[in-house]
Amino acid sequence: SIEKVIIPSQLSQLGAGTFSFCNRLKSIRFPPDSKLDSIDERTCFCSSVERILIPCNIKKIGAFAFSSCENLISVDFAGNSKLQLIEKSAFSSTAIEKVSIPSHVTQIKECAFVSCDELTSVNFARDSVLRFIGNDAFSYTSIEKVVIPAPVTTIGEYAFSCCEKLISVEFARNSNLSVIEREAFASSSIEKVSIPSKVTKIGEYAFSDCRTLKIVEFPADCKIQIIDKETFSNTA
Repeated sequence: SIEKVIIPSQLSQLGAGTFSFCNRLKSIRFPPDSKLDSIDERTCFCSSVERILIPCNIKKIGAFAFSSCENLISVDFAGNSKLQLIEKSAFSSTAIEKVSIPSHVTQIKECAFVSCDELTSVNFARDSVLRFIGNDAFSYTSIEKVVIPAPVTTIGEYAFSCCEKLISVEFARNSNLSVIEREAFASSSIEKVSIPSKVTKIGEYAFSDCRTLKIVEFPADCKIQIIDKETFSNTA
């Protein structure tokens, strides 16, 4: 019947599943000087947490840490966040409406935000060092626009698939993207896409069933080697 938790600043570890299935737990507060450097897997799985502010020293958010928190509408990160890794399904099936990924994050693992129906906005820091967006990372969300940071080299399978409100996908200047995996943007509402010059492979069905996709551009210096089967099938 826990409803509120204030984490002591000297606490160095929260074990896996510490507050999982706490149906009445609405508030967890971390002090700004928290010693925690990670949030373990399933820490708040299937709880009723509504808002969370991740303290600056957290470097990893574990698998399913906040998954299935159906009342979780707000996730914020301290301005000087040291977060590097968002593990699989960390925030899946929550009610998050927007998220700003901290600059030091290098990987967003599979299904990290899958089935966040209310998620309309994902922003990446201008100095982002993100390199990998995992399979299904943002699939089945309501994202409307996304700008992929320059350091990203791989967009995983189904990463933005079935994002029916996704109209605009842009790639930062000097993009290092080399691989767009299968069905990465399938069944979205993208209208135009400009493939970055360093992309060597676009996987099968990557943009299939994008019924409003009318323009696909490749730069003159493109390094594309493989466009797999039905990559652009059933588009406009």
